[in-house]
Amino acid sequence: MDLQTVEETTLLTRRQASRKSGVEVFGIDVARDMLRAVSGEPRDTSLAVSLGGASGLAIRAAVTFEQLGSKCEQLLAAYSEKRYQEHFPWIDYMRRVREGDLLHQLDESLVAALDERRLEKLQLAAPEQLPWDSLAGYRYSIDPQSSPLHDDLDPAIYLDLLSDRPRGRRPLQLGDLKGDKAIAVSAGDDETIARWSLYRTIVFETTVGDYNYVLSGGEWYEIEPNFAQRTSQAVSDLPDAGIPFPSVNAGEREADYLRRIAPVVSEQTGVHFAVFDGQLVRCANASTSIEVCDLFSEMGHFVHVKKRTRSSTLSHLFSQGTVSAEAFIGDSQFRCDAGLLAQGTPCAALLNATQPTTADYTVVYGVAVSGNGSFPDSLPFFSRVTLAHAARLLRTWGFQVATARIQQA
Repeated sequence: MDLQTVEETTLLTRRQASRKSGVEVFGIDVARDMLRAVSGEPRDTSLAVSLGGASGLAIRAAVTFEQLGSKCEQLLAAYSEKRYQEHFPWIDYMRRVREGDLLHQLDESLVAALDERRLEKLQLAAPEQLPWDSLAGYRYSIDPQSSPLHDDLDPAIYLDLLSDRPRGRRPLQLGDLKGDKAIAVSAGDDETIARWSLYRTIVFETTVGDYNYVLSGGEWYEIEPNFAQRTSQAVSDLPDAGIPFPSVNAGEREADYLRRIAPVVSEQTGVHFAVFDGQLVRCANASTSIEVCDLFSEMGHFVHVKKRTRSSTLSHLFSQGTVSAEAFIGDSQFRCDAGLLAQGTPCAALLNATQPTTADYTVVYGVAVSGNGSFPDSLPFFSRVTLAHAARLLRTWGFQVATARIQQA
């Protein structure tokens, strides 16, 4: 099986069993893995001895030249059937859109939404993970030369810039989105870190017929309605952490923000919060040292914080929570080393060699969001998928899970 894990940082894997096996041996995560290609033996051996492929099909069968026509008819009939849904319904949860007519229709809906400034389900964000601490801001290729940097990518700002140009008097076109660039600029030296077409930075959700469609990383994906509803509901059901996080100031770096707010939150709640950001701890079962969390409280809160950008960055946030939690459960030395980070504070008592009762700890995902969008419902769809997956895993281990919306100035 060739699979793609649903994140903007695309993870492609090929898993091959050493002998004939059922699908269960491949360790598929049905909530996040999208099938790209498969090879195996059909149940109906009159169809073929073996077959495989993705958009194209390769078969091994004994067929004479005169039988090719009837074999094609047999394959077409099998293709049109939906019997696979009895055992493999997850195959239809998500798929990359390939049909030209549908792609054209979806791109038209995107252009119309931008042209009419219907931006409630549309955002711009970097299509790859960027270091918060070394990022000064963004500019567009259509910005005036002397214009200041933008703190974040914003479709409204891009549209305002378009309207100020001579071409702004005509309707927006798809070529504009694919030709104009978003540019990430480093702090200090004002150098370009990365540049992408506007189209690649767009995260957009729309509906055509009964299906939901997501544009992410320059690719359109079709989402099965029931799967979309279950995912969104799982995320909506996560409780709010109830921690009064102050707003992130414009241009403020992550490390500076966490060190500024830790004493403020501690004073307001009467609960001590220690800053663990940037402190790496070795874990016996991990290939590299890992960050325990960004903030840890004497009430057992593992707080992980990121700005809301693309799903790849948020997926890193959600993964950080699960990796740290797994190490906390299974590695006593990891717990002791984490306790050293909190030495001299009330938090240290919760981090020691004693096997923890996970129900006494809460993993908190804090996301800095600009504007008035709700959270976590306003996350990109793929972010909701990975958050739902992380929450399900953490709860299986016994942890409590909560979210926090942090206002970004």
